[in-house]
Order: sequence, then structure tokens, then C-alpha cells
Amino acid sequence: DSAMSSSASTAIEILKPEALAQILRIAADPGTSLLCTTKGELISCAEGTGNEELIASVVANTWSTYEKGGEKMQTAGKLQTIFVECDDGRIASVLVFPGLLLCMMAEKSVALGTLQAKLLTLKDHLEVNLGQVFAQGA
Repeated sequence: DSAMSSSASTAIEILKPEALAQILRIAADPGTSLLCTTKGELISCAEGTGNEELIASVVANTWSTYEKGGEKMQTAGKLQTIFVECDDGRIASVLVFPGLLLCMMAEKSVALGTLQAKLLTLKDHLEVNLGQVFAQGA
């Protein structure tokens, strides 16, 4: 896990939050999207509401808890997407690279399938466009 975290940390240092925010903004319409580390550190955000650091922390904590539970149940690494229902909307998150989570927030009126489709489309785009950066950080 520390090797993965080290790789992600090195790659994240290379990333430009402003450029990432522009990519996230296009995909999140309407809504908010963000990238954070699995430790809860906010990397980049689009269309912020002021709660991004809290969201990043909660999502990372939830992801970590499920991953640790998966190790005990021998299902580690199989977690694909987490959905969180909140009072004022929905959050979907997915692991893009080891150590890096992508989150999208939307109103409750947005169907979970629609939110997931947007999330996975953006994840695929980030994997293609940031894969070389993360490969260099490995």
C-alpha cells in the first residue's frame, strides 16, 4: 500500500489542478466533481460548493473502510463504485489510479445510473489522459 501511495504522490505532484478542474467541470455539468487521494487530500475540484474538503475526507474514509473490510473477507480490490445518499444530493466515487479517487456529486433528481455513467466516462477519460503521468510516477 505504501508503494502505491508513493507512486500516486509522485504523479499527483506533476498534475496541474487548474487543468484538471477544467476537465472535471465539463463532465460534471450539472453538479460537482473532484479528485482526491485515498487519504482524503483534495487535488482538484470543479464547480465547488465549499464542502469539497469535507466530501473528499468522507469519501476517502468510506473507501478505506470498505477496502480494509474487503481484506478481511478476501474481496480486497474488488470494490468498484461507492454511492452515498446525502440530504442535499448524491455522491458517486471510483478509484481512478491507486491512491486517487474521482467523485461526482449531483442532485437527488439525477438517476443513479446516469450519475454512474458520467462517473465511469470521466474515469475512462482520466485513465487515458493521465495514465502516462501515473506510469512515470511508478
